[in-house]
Amino acid sequence: MTLDARNVPQDSVLDCDICIVGGGAAGISLAREFIGKPYQVFLLESGGLDKADAKTESLREGDNIGLPYFATKDLTRRGLGGNTSRWSNWVAPFDDIDFEKRDWVPYSGWPFGKEALMPYYGRANQICGIKDFNYNPQSLAQKIGDPDFQTISFPDQRMETKIWRYHLPPLDWKDAYFKELEKSNNIKTYLWANVVEIEANEAAKQVKRIKIACVNDNQFWIAARVFVLAMGGIEIPRILLASNQVQKTGLGNQNDLVGRFFMEHPHYLGAAALMIINPEDYPAFYAWESMTQNKVMAGFAPTPAFQKKARILNCAAPTLNATDPWASAELADGFLEHVSAVLTDLGTFTDRSWRNKWFRKWFGLRTYRRLLLDVRSQFEQAPNPDSRVLLSSEKDRLGLNRIQLDWQLTPLDRYSLHQFNQLLAEEMGRINLGRVKILYSSNDTPWPPQWKNPEGTTIFGAWHFMGTTRMHVDPKQGVVDENCKVHGLSNLFIASSSVFPTVSFANPTLTIIALTLRLAEHINTEFSSI
Repeated sequence: MTLDARNVPQDSVLDCDICIVGGGAAGISLAREFIGKPYQVFLLESGGLDKADAKTESLREGDNIGLPYFATKDLTRRGLGGNTSRWSNWVAPFDDIDFEKRDWVPYSGWPFGKEALMPYYGRANQICGIKDFNYNPQSLAQKIGDPDFQTISFPDQRMETKIWRYHLPPLDWKDAYFKELEKSNNIKTYLWANVVEIEANEAAKQVKRIKIACVNDNQFWIAARVFVLAMGGIEIPRILLASNQVQKTGLGNQNDLVGRFFMEHPHYLGAAALMIINPEDYPAFYAWESMTQNKVMAGFAPTPAFQKKARILNCAAPTLNATDPWASAELADGFLEHVSAVLTDLGTFTDRSWRNKWFRKWFGLRTYRRLLLDVRSQFEQAPNPDSRVLLSSEKDRLGLNRIQLDWQLTPLDRYSLHQFNQLLAEEMGRINLGRVKILYSSNDTPWPPQWKNPEGTTIFGAWHFMGTTRMHVDPKQGVVDENCKVHGLSNLFIASSSVFPTVSFANPTLTIIALTLRLAEHINTEFSSI
């Protein structure tokens, strides 16, 4: 059943068993796990079903006070389905190393290993629209069966192939799962419902109810036995910090951790360019055509062994058609000693040359698409307590403090990019596949203060808001425990990438859903005692 929160009687109190705040991928996936269960579930969504409302969308606005980022008003979408209405549907599981304690990565280590999520990854994969849970590049290439869609072999085991899977067109959770929720007898979906306060008991040990405000000035309360915050990694710390009536520093923030460790997946476009020596040797498995033909995208990544030896973060890099590839660049150290065939100087060519009609005719359109490539590196970000979400003194139209986003990177992030570019250049030369020019290689150059630095590297995020309510068994090191329950509160849980202690290079949605399914199982098992 779908209801309009704007029509709920003013100052009334609604009761349910489980209240889920957030109608995006996590919230909808969690609600689906409770369909047909013997308890009443409320799913709350700030927006509506279809048309965006300007007043509601204005609630997400805030300020950037750290590294340049997207305009905060563009960070999220308020409406059932959340950001699945605008995502690209890239999914991949985290690697084993992402869950490990790494002595060169401060604050790393999950309370459990990847094996704890494996029972849920397969189902999460299907929920994301991909039928088979297969992320083995060689296995998928063999299944495709096309000689041109094969993987590249790296003999020294320093580099490997990583893949993302897709659903095309991207799956919108609203379109895929709304009717299922609508038919359920025990799920009520409230649209246009904005949470502006979480009210705890006097000891700040249990959440009693939450306050809902609508842009038409209607307000009411919801009481429940269990509450789950299923919003993004910016809105969750925002509401926890603002709920400071009982716990003055904000709920769950007794150790000043809520909002800290904001992490993204830094993308570096233009940091390196790859020139293929013989385009016919470059498998289409690594080209954009693989996405459209096979719903698979492959990229290059350092092996776990190399990450440990070089003491770098996890990362991967698919390749794109180049735009301005060879100006003011340098070869990686050690490149020439590995290359058996060196091309003539390509620095005099420009992108206009590659677009030349005669040139395309001579080499062929398919060759042209794969001859000159930009390397788009997608990195894990090092956990950093100074990278954080704060509250502004400015308030939105509902009286909730707006956010200040202070995105910060560390020397380890920069060092990892440098080492990966070196590795890529050496390995492309070692197997005689191509020539890499590194356009951003200085290991001690400060991070650029603007989108584009003098070397031409564009640094941007991907709307992946992670880490701001990190998971740890010790309340002094994390906001939630291994079951995603907020430390110190018996009935408040979080289903979001905000609980990630570290973030891999992989897009977060698949792991969000796997964690959400695991949380649903925990709640179903423990519900009678909560």
